Amino acid sequence: MTESVSALADVPVRARLWESEPFEVAPFGEAIASWRAHTPPGTLIEVQLRAGTGSVWSQWAVAARWSAGIDYDVTGGSGLGANGSDCPAADGTADVGTAGVGAAGVGAAAEVTPGGATGGGGGWPDFHSHTVADQAPFGLRVDADTIAVNEAELGGPASRVEVRALLFAPEGSPLPRLERVSVLTRPKTGASTAEPTVSQPRGRDIDLRLPAFSQRLAGAIPGHADGGSWCSPTSLAMLLAYARTPAANGSEPEPEPASGVRPGSGPGSGSRPGLGAREAAPAIAETMRRVWDYSYGGAGNWAFNAAWAASLGFDAYVDALPDLRAGEELLAAGEPFAASVTFAREDLPEAGYETAGHLLVVSGVTAEGDVRVHDPAAADNASVRRTYARAAFERAWLGGSGGIVYRVRS
Repeated sequence: MTESVSALADVPVRARLWESEPFEVAPFGEAIASWRAHTPPGTLIEVQLRAGTGSVWSQWAVAARWSAGIDYDVTGGSGLGANGSDCPAADGTADVGTAGVGAAGVGAAAEVTPGGATGGGGGWPDFHSHTVADQAPFGLRVDADTIAVNEAELGGPASRVEVRALLFAPEGSPLPRLERVSVLTRPKTGASTAEPTVSQPRGRDIDLRLPAFSQRLAGAIPGHADGGSWCSPTSLAMLLAYARTPAANGSEPEPEPASGVRPGSGPGSGSRPGLGAREAAPAIAETMRRVWDYSYGGAGNWAFNAAWAASLGFDAYVDALPDLRAGEELLAAGEPFAASVTFAREDLPEAGYETAGHLLVVSGVTAEGDVRVHDPAAADNASVRRTYARAAFERAWLGGSGGIVYRVRS
C-alpha cells in the first residue's frame, strides 16, 4: 500500500483513496450515501459517487466532505446567518449493499486535497463538514444529501453505482478509519403521481418508551438558527438516547469509539420520557452541531445525521421502507426510527401544523394500526408523545420523502 503526501494551507497532508467495485442494481434515479467512519481530531473524509448505465458512466460527484473529529465552537457563529431551517422547508429502495475496509486502511494513494478546508497546524481548525453546492457533473445533479441521475445525459436510469472515499490527515497523524460505505438507490422522488396505498396493520400494540425531546425548548445558537428548526437532530437525539440505554435493547453500550464520545454517556442515557428542558437541550444542541451542513446551511442533511450516529459506534444509516408494515417489523424488534414527512395542516390535523419537510420518531403502533410518534415539533416535552392516524401518516411519509428513515441500532 502506498501513500501520497502533499500540502494544504502549509500543512503536509497524507491522503489515501479507497474505491469500491461497481454494483449492479435495479434501475434508479436517486442515490443517497451513508458511511461509518472514525475521524481522529484534525482528519476528514470525502465521499464520492458515480452512476452508470450500459457502457456509459457519469462523472464523479462529491457526496460529502465530513469529519466528526474536527471540533468547533458553535457559539462563535458560522457566517451563514440564521437560515438552516430543516423542519419547515427540508429537502429530501433498496439498499444496494455495503462496501467497507478494515482498520488497516484503504487502497491506492491519491495526490488530492480536500476543498473547503483551511487552517493551520494540527489539521484544519476552520474546516466544517459540508456538501458541495452547485454540482452538475456529467450524468448527475446534486441536491445536498441526494444525488439525482440526469437521465437525458446518461441515456436513461442508472443501473450501476460506484463509490470511493478519500481519507485525509496531517502528516504524522493517524488516517481516518473507514468501516463502511453504503448507497441507497431508488426511483426519483415524485416520479409517480399515484397516492400511496395504505398498508394493513399487523394487529400489534407496540409502545417503545423513548425519552421525549421538544425541539422548541432547545434554545438558539448564532449561525445555526434555533431549536424550532432542529427537528432532525432532535429526532436523532431521541434515537441515540434510547439506543444508549442497555434496558432499551438488552445489551451493554458499545465500547468507546475513536471520536472519544462514549455511546452510553450524555443527557438521557439512562432515562425515559419526562426529561426536563435543561437536560434535553444540551443533547439536542450537541447533536445539531455534529450534523450541521455548512453548505446546505441546516441540520437536516440525512446522510450527516446517520454518519454522526455511526461515528459513535452505532449501526446507523439512511434507509427507505416500503410501508408501515415494514416499519412494524422494526418496532417489534425494539427499533424505533426517524421518518421524514411532508403534509398540509388539513392532511394531518392531529399534528396542529403543516410542513414542507419534517423529521419525527416512529415509536410504536396501536393494536388498531395507528402510529405512535415522538414528534419534536411539540411545544414541550410532555406533549411530544402522540398518536397519528395510520392512513394520514403513511401518506405524509411515503408521499413526502418516499419512506426515508434514519435507522440507529446498537
